[in-house]
Amino acid sequence: MDSCDTPLPHLTHLPDGCFVTGDITKNNSVDVGTCGEAQCVNNRLHDNGSCAEYWPYHCCQPDQHEIIDIECEGFSYQMARLTSCVCGECRYVTTVSGRAYGRDNGIEIPLQVGEVRMHGEVVTHTNMGGFFRFEVPLGITRVVVMFSDPVFQRLFETTKIVQVKEGGETYFTAILPLMPDPVPFDSTNGTEISIGEGPHGLPAVGSLQISKDSLTDTNGNPFVGNAAIKLRYTDPRSMDSIDEANGLFETQSDNGEIVPLSTYGVLQFEIKDESGNDLHSNKPIRITLSSDAFDVPLDANGNPEVHYWDYDHNKGIWVDRGQMQILNEVSSPGSRRLLQSSRSYFIDQVPSDIPVTEINEEYTERVRQRHPIYGNLDYWVNVVKTRPKEGVCFVSVSVYSDIYYNEEYAVNDVTINVYVYNNTKRAFVSKSSRSVIQNGHACIEMFCDANITISVQRGRELFISKREQKVPDLLQYTSINGEYVNFHALDFGGDGPVYQRANVRRCENAKAQDASFMFQFGPRFRPPIIRFIEGKHTTNKRLSWYPQLPWGPKTIRACFIKLRVKVKCIIS
Repeated sequence: MDSCDTPLPHLTHLPDGCFVTGDITKNNSVDVGTCGEAQCVNNRLHDNGSCAEYWPYHCCQPDQHEIIDIECEGFSYQMARLTSCVCGECRYVTTVSGRAYGRDNGIEIPLQVGEVRMHGEVVTHTNMGGFFRFEVPLGITRVVVMFSDPVFQRLFETTKIVQVKEGGETYFTAILPLMPDPVPFDSTNGTEISIGEGPHGLPAVGSLQISKDSLTDTNGNPFVGNAAIKLRYTDPRSMDSIDEANGLFETQSDNGEIVPLSTYGVLQFEIKDESGNDLHSNKPIRITLSSDAFDVPLDANGNPEVHYWDYDHNKGIWVDRGQMQILNEVSSPGSRRLLQSSRSYFIDQVPSDIPVTEINEEYTERVRQRHPIYGNLDYWVNVVKTRPKEGVCFVSVSVYSDIYYNEEYAVNDVTINVYVYNNTKRAFVSKSSRSVIQNGHACIEMFCDANITISVQRGRELFISKREQKVPDLLQYTSINGEYVNFHALDFGGDGPVYQRANVRRCENAKAQDASFMFQFGPRFRPPIIRFIEGKHTTNKRLSWYPQLPWGPKTIRACFIKLRVKVKCIIS
């Protein structure tokens, strides 16, 4: 007996005036049935006495059909209706597609001929427009994707997390940080670099210090000479910077549950010699955080509730490496000038590789081969609040494909972004994204009692938020430019749209009548500024027909329209 013998209902609409022969109600829709391609078991699969799933994945598939007659005004036709399903070996393909690019003052810079790695293995390359597509093996729903720019070296290597739907295509957009300019220094003197001194006039939030005579080459030999560091800081004070962050702000609790983190910023850096070879540090690197930059709470012992975190590229989560301490005495005159703070927090860490973690037996060896390429200094540091499980809520978001909010959006090509802003810290402390939605609905985690901003996008397009949301009257919200919804996350009980962690199942199984923040497919994006090539006899030059898009002359896209002109001449 198969676990998926009976088809699931699946209504399809017939042309106007058409109905199934024999239907006295002349209903304009018919249930043709579907098997849903869900995983299944049958009595032919047996247990080999181990925990390994040694047989191929099995899915519900169509088995038998019946032919039904459709009558219309002036014509008739036949169509098939599914009558039974069978559990067989999966035949579907899971794919991920999207676009990767960076941003420079509003101008998009595509990741051209960039490497796309899945769990450490190169699976495809981006084209000149930054677009990519690759297949995902069966059984994987959370994909760790790494993007790098080895050819043009304009964008910094970044890892993104993608939730995929088995048997379908998931589309997502990867925004990468720009490659920072190298800062040269003498290895015998060390260096200190300010963190967070951004282009928008924002003050520095701390510093990174490399000790003198601490560098070694990849073989562990002491290095003496000129070196350069490339340092990138994901600044939580900027929403654009948060979009460029590595991975998601998540860690794993003791019981294996993925829980969110509250960030104070992410560091990404690498050190190389004048020939471009990787260098490592065999002494602790000091990272300081200014108390003036963020309102950091203190624990019962008077220490800041800020921890130092390494990024685990195998599982795509952050790993706790220790708590920061109060810096009573500034270590150098340069440090005082950089921070301008009455109190600072610090931690001394020797960057180290994350041990290979068994996420999928098939990929373990591949990740082990790839990981050392990062070295000890090509990594990310995430500074977050402790006790990540406290104050976690979920928000219900619904996406529709029509302007009347009746038809659920059924294509997995949109990304729902939830930004968490802390008014006290004056920063975006977290961001959650979801690329896979079930029947146009998603339940996304966030922090309770925080300022939340939601957007829904497909590529560069932002979906329209409903002007009058279906939420409780006590929940005050604001629509920003018809594209973003902003509200303060409080759970008033009842049926959403904000749910406590204990009620996450109710959020995931929310019905159409339950409260939810609603968006519709009506893309409202700001078109790029087109700069046409100008000059003498422009119309006589065929290349001048192509516009130069903001992301560079190497990416030229144009459309043409064919016109037929009739001229009536009247000769008197």
